[in-house]
Formats: sequence, structure tokens, C-alpha cells
Amino acid sequence: MIKGIYVAGRSLDQKMKNISTVANNIANLNTTGYKREVPFLEILSQVSQPVVKDITDFNQGDAIPTENPLDLFINGKGFFTIKTERGLEFTRNGKFNVSNDGFLVNDQGYRVMGRNGEINLTTTKFDENQTLSISKTGEIKIGEQPVDTLLIAHLDNLQQPKRIDGASFITVDDEFQLAGESDFEIKQGYLEESNVNAIIEMESMIQINKEYETASKMIAALDQSLEKAVDIGRV
Repeated sequence: MIKGIYVAGRSLDQKMKNISTVANNIANLNTTGYKREVPFLEILSQVSQPVVKDITDFNQGDAIPTENPLDLFINGKGFFTIKTERGLEFTRNGKFNVSNDGFLVNDQGYRVMGRNGEINLTTTKFDENQTLSISKTGEIKIGEQPVDTLLIAHLDNLQQPKRIDGASFITVDDEFQLAGESDFEIKQGYLEESNVNAIIEMESMIQINKEYETASKMIAALDQSLEKAVDIGRV
């Protein structure tokens, strides 16, 4: 009976974590490039403790046209590479701007990496009559003058990257492989929508709440049975 209460208690704890995961997904419904977290129960026999591990759904979100030449969408595999004070980060959020000192930066001001390092658009003589173009392979040009090529990372094992922020991931020791040109194409003037489906998340939330309620009732029933057993023992 005690074991039953313990197991039901663990179930409640797992359900709370699942509710938190689903709530976070719903909160990021409109976050560009956000990847849905999938609650998953994994038993780690080596430590004899059940541990809840979140799995990330890396399926591609829909492309949203913006007509902004600095908004970029990766169609296919790959991540934009961003340099931060924490090291390299990888994201599908291609909402970029140009900083006051001419660097291509994300919405947090971190610099976007090209194959030659941090991308600086002022290294090329700029003529306001020339346009900024980015090819399907990520080559950046001002007019006909090449600037750099986006560093598109391929993360070898998609279960290993660790989420560091809403739509950003890190890897151990900044390790990654360069994505092949056949793996992706860059679409300029588009952003990737979050891959969270509000209907699926609400269905998950309802199901988890039902399971939570069931586990709560089970604990209450076991507790009452235990209390009666103690009373009988006193007679």
C-alpha cells in the first residue's frame, strides 16, 4: 500500500512536469522558429530512478512571408549559427537586423556567423542603390559583390542539442557539422513559424489533467485504506 502511494506520488510529479512542458509550448505558440517539447518518461535503470526527459520535436514549421530582406527561412535541415557570450548557439529563428557597427545580428543583438566569421556588411563598399541578396545556399551579396556565406550547422544527433533559450540550442563544446548544400535552401523574406499546434497542446493538457486527477484520487483512496488498517490494528 505504501509502495502504491509512492508510485502514485511519482506519477503526480511527472504529470506536473508534463503540464509545465505543455504550458511552455503554448506560451511559445508565436515564437519564431520555436521547436515543440514533447514530454517523455524515460526510466534510467542505472540509477533506479524514473526521470522525465523532454524530447524536442524538430519538425519544420511553416514559412511566413514578411518581405523583409533580413528575414531568413531554412527550408530543410540546418540551423543558423549565432555567436554569444555563452559560445555558439544554433537556431531556426532567422529574424535578423544590422547593428550600428554593421554586423548582421539576431533579435538579441548577437552576431550571425558566416563561413569567414562574424558577418559584417560594411566590409563591402555599400551603395544605397544596390540591394542585399541572399542565395538559396546562403551566399550574401550586396549588389554583385559577395560578402560571406551563412554558416548553416548540421547537428549530428538531434536529440543531443540542449535548449538554452526559447528557440536557441547549444551543443557540447560547440561541436557541429557544416550542413551540405543539398540539405537546405535559404528563402529570403520569410520566417519559420513555431511548430506548436494549439489544438494538439490543448488536447494534451486536457489528457494530462485527467491523468493527474486520477492519480490524486488513487492517493486519496490508498491513504484512506491505510488509515483504516491502522485503526483496525489499534483494536
